[in-house]
Amino acid sequence: MLFKYLQGIAGVSLFQAAPFRFFLHFVLILVPFTLLSALLGGELFAQNCNVHGGVLSTQDQTTNLCINDGELHPIELSISGNLGFGRFGLVETGTGNVIAQNASGYFEMTEYPPGTYHAGHVSVDSASALQGIVNINQLSGCFDLSNTIFVSSFWVDGGQITALDTTVLTQGSVEFTVGGAIGPNKRWGLLYEGNTKILEAGQDSVFEFDVYPEGSYSTVHASFGGGINEATVDPQNLPGCMDVSNLVTIQKVAPPPAGVVTNPSTGRTWMDRNLGAEQVATAFNDENAYGYLYQWGRGSDGHQLRNSNETNEIPNDYIPGNNAFIADDYLSDWLSTPNHNLWQGVNGINNPCPEGFRLPTDAEWMAESDSWDTQDRDGAFQSPLKLTAGGYRWAATITLGSAIVLGAGNYGRYWSSTAVIPTSGFIHSRSLRINEQSVLSQLAERAGGLSVRCIQD
Repeated sequence: MLFKYLQGIAGVSLFQAAPFRFFLHFVLILVPFTLLSALLGGELFAQNCNVHGGVLSTQDQTTNLCINDGELHPIELSISGNLGFGRFGLVETGTGNVIAQNASGYFEMTEYPPGTYHAGHVSVDSASALQGIVNINQLSGCFDLSNTIFVSSFWVDGGQITALDTTVLTQGSVEFTVGGAIGPNKRWGLLYEGNTKILEAGQDSVFEFDVYPEGSYSTVHASFGGGINEATVDPQNLPGCMDVSNLVTIQKVAPPPAGVVTNPSTGRTWMDRNLGAEQVATAFNDENAYGYLYQWGRGSDGHQLRNSNETNEIPNDYIPGNNAFIADDYLSDWLSTPNHNLWQGVNGINNPCPEGFRLPTDAEWMAESDSWDTQDRDGAFQSPLKLTAGGYRWAATITLGSAIVLGAGNYGRYWSSTAVIPTSGFIHSRSLRINEQSVLSQLAERAGGLSVRCIQD
């Protein structure tokens, strides 16, 4: 039979071809006799033809029945009301090829290749009428067909996944690859809470971890035989026919604790890196030392991530209740009503610095920059602070179309705690700007995203 032929090609038993599995689902479709007979070219109750295909039924009508345990999984058909010489048959959908026929109505579906089939019953006036029939379209003369039961079988394997990047990180993304996956539908998933919840599900094999808090996550690849419920949130109770890959655990950890550095010229002690930086800078354009970009006066709520989501909802409270970067047309402040008391001192509202540290004032920035060998980007990096050119995140999206980061690797902008009382419609605070030619104190719109370097109180 066909099963033996496939087995010979593969060189192994299908039951030994772990981890491949068959998945089946059965759906009962009652097809009008006249329609089915016409579609298949048969004759219904031909003149002087005393045959009736009967009414076909089965107890195996469970939809999305997944066969994944290596056991036998038959369908068992029964017929009633039939007249004439009858046979049960399994027909390949689309081609009409008869895959198997018998008098018992018992078909072991793991013996047949994955595909879609119609199981049915045919009645003829004599046994000889079925001799040599290999395709349903060969039926002729006196015959009648029952209703059919639609059978769909899937051979799926979730595959084996591998991370192409480090699986322990403080920020950034991880890309995965999968081998050996089989199935008509495939999805990647990112799990958390002990692998009981799905954070993301889709066809993209790259997961961005900057938007998630520190913790343990797992990545999985799934192959589906049937439809996919994208809204499913419990991977331990996924519906449908599926098989999943191995899990790869990703650990998002806190950046190494920052040290401190003291400028002997000013006697002031600072953190040795920007907030959110992975390391002390090795160059002015060291991407691992850029760190976060904060909106002035806002706490560490997730908006400071360099690729955080955006929103144009302007809050009236200094705790917005979301982790999105607030941006809108001509926006100069992320608050609907300016609050000039944010970030004022070590106990200031929304102070993002560690205990005992705060944002420097504009005067403290100027005193620091005056001690550098050169008043430019190189002088800023060669100073004890080793400042970087981490760029600036634009919030007035009408100009550029999105809240993107500008100037990274070319210039750096650092917030001070010094608020400027507005005399016009724009809301500013003072900042330090460093570039290839100069260092200067500059007004910056509070909605913009700037670097933060903390000074000891």
